[in-house]
Amino acid sequence: NSMLGDERNILSYTATANATYIARFQKVKVTQTFNRQIEVDGTWKTTTEDKVGTLTHYTHTDVVGATATSTATAGTGYEFVGWYDSTGNKVTVGLSSDGKTISYTTTGDATYIARFQKVKVTQTYKRQVKNGETWNDTDDDTVGTLSRYTHTTEYGSETGATATAGTGYEFVGWYK
Repeated sequence: NSMLGDERNILSYTATANATYIARFQKVKVTQTFNRQIEVDGTWKTTTEDKVGTLTHYTHTDVVGATATSTATAGTGYEFVGWYDSTGNKVTVGLSSDGKTISYTTTGDATYIARFQKVKVTQTYKRQVKNGETWNDTDDDTVGTLSRYTHTTEYGSETGATATAGTGYEFVGWYK
């Protein structure tokens, strides 16, 4: 039975016989929180969408001194940028060799953020002209022009180019 005085750590009583009293202690429980963020128009926004990426742990409650860990896996069309602390500083210690797993000894409540961004893909558009039975690359604008020759965009974004034939040439089609 607990015999508490006005303050929980002060035992106060009138001694009337030999006795042993035990002061019990336990490690403090702490909560580790792991969130995800996605870059939207240059700003980091918290997300719960699994298509962006997943974590092996989102919360972990244990005692001070325990090991906490979480691994980030990017979704299709996204890439993992890195782990950040709750104030936005990049984490540089306690990471696996590929940087995707964070592992550390708990000292108190903490929040870490896995950041993801859309993968950037570059599209290249070329022109070819037929010489006999052979198709050859060309930079000759008299053969035809393209509305763009390279374009970098986010994975999954709609994109394209327009081909315009020069005088005396006809557009045959797009090929990959």
